[in-house]
Amino acid sequence: MDNRLLSELCERYFAGATSLDDEQVLRQAFQRFDKNSLDAEMQAVKAMMECGESLSSERVAVTLRHSSGLSWRVKLATAVAAVAIILIPIYKLSQPTVYGYYNGEPITSLAEAEARAQDIFNNLAQAELPQVNSIENLFELN
Repeated sequence: MDNRLLSELCERYFAGATSLDDEQVLRQAFQRFDKNSLDAEMQAVKAMMECGESLSSERVAVTLRHSSGLSWRVKLATAVAAVAIILIPIYKLSQPTVYGYYNGEPITSLAEAEARAQDIFNNLAQAELPQVNSIENLFELN
C-alpha cells in the first residue's frame, strides 16, 4: 500500500468516514510498516486504533438489580405523614375551645366568658359615671 492511499484512509478515519473494511486495511498496513516510517498523522491513527482495541477487549462486570418499588425511606416518610394527617385534627378537636383569658387562666365555658365580659363592662360603666360629690364640688361657689 502506498503512502498516498494510507494518508487518505487516515484522513477519512479522523473524519469518521471509514468503514470496518477500511479500518481493517489500516490495521494490516500499520502492521507492515515500521513505526519510524509513519508520519505523525499515521502514528496518531495507529495509536487511536490500538487504544480502541484495548478498550474493546476490557470487560467490566455489571450487576443490575431490579428495584422492588419504593425505598424504605420513602415508605417511612409516607407513613409518618399519614399519621400526622390523622392525629393533628384529632388533637385539635380534643382540645377545649378557649373563649378568652381571665387573670392568665383560659376560659373554656361560653357562659363563664359571657359573665366575665358583663362584669368587665359593668366595671367600666361604674368607672365612667361621674361622682356626685365631684360634680357638686365643681359648681359650688365659695
